[in-house]
This record gives sequence, structure tokens and C-alpha cells, in this order.
Amino acid sequence: MVAVAAVAGLTVLGSGAAAYASGTNSGGVNSGGVNAGGTGGGGGATSAPSPCAQITSYNVTAGHTPGDGATGAIWTTYTVKNCSTGVGSYTGRLTYTNLSTGQTTAGGCSLMQSVSSAGGYYLTVPMNPGQSISCTLDNDWVPLATSFQVSLTVSDSATMTVLASNSKTVTTPAQAAG
Repeated sequence: MVAVAAVAGLTVLGSGAAAYASGTNSGGVNSGGVNAGGTGGGGGATSAPSPCAQITSYNVTAGHTPGDGATGAIWTTYTVKNCSTGVGSYTGRLTYTNLSTGQTTAGGCSLMQSVSSAGGYYLTVPMNPGQSISCTLDNDWVPLATSFQVSLTVSDSATMTVLASNSKTVTTPAQAAG
């Protein structure tokens, strides 16, 4: 079971669509009087800022499922920052690969809405320039004494181009005595 333990720093923004300037009719109708002067120069088109996301912190720890010494748990805490000069929308995907079996499960913090799909849980968040969002994910009831590769991938939501990734290996403890 994947459960969200803590969520911080969410600001819901608009669509993040870029505005473009155009030189069309920039001087107005009959600007400068009859047969006098021109209509003035138009502004050049501006391009949308390039998407940019950074994983500024990434920590993975393993232990026992709280209240149950017979199963393991993995806690993953991360912070993603929008390093673009414009509003960006990013998708984060967190995967847990059991290195003994090769089985992969996926999860993600539900900052807006968790959407389950064949590939797991995804997080899609629009962010202001310089804004960071932090998330802690608690993955309970994983096997004990088992190594997992825990990987975070952050992509541009529009193109799904990978912008940042990080991965760490963690081993769950043996069964608790008692």
C-alpha cells in the first residue's frame, strides 16, 4: 500500500500557457494622420521559456511498517524546483524496483489528484518560476531484508521529456525480534 505521509508547499496555478506578442496593427488605424508617417514598428514574437526542473533534495530510508515488525516500509522524501523563467507543469514518477525479483511498483504524492494507471501513480503540478514542492511518500508492507532501487523521474507534462532524475538503493531490515 502506498500512502501519502506529508505534503507541503502547493500553490495551484493557471494553465501555464505562454503569451505571445504580435506586431499586427501595432500603430493603430490611420496612425499619424492622413498620408503621414507609418504605423509604428511591431513587437517581435516571444518564445515560451524552456521547461526546467531540478530535484533539490532526495532522501530514501527503510524500516519496519509502523506497528508491524513483520513487514518493511520505505520512506521517500523529495523536493522538486521549477528552474524555468516561466510557469511550468511537471509530472513526477516514483518507482520501487525489488532487486531480488525485478518487480517494479510505482507511486507518487497526490498533491493535486492521484491518477492510477498501468504505470503507477503520477503527480502533475503547475509551478511558478523558482517554486519548490516537497513530498514524503510512505510505502508500507514491502518485504523485509530486501534491496530496492527507488527512482524519481521528473518530466515536462506537455512533452513527457525527462528533465531530472535520481535513484538510490535501500535495504529493508530483517524481521524485528519479539
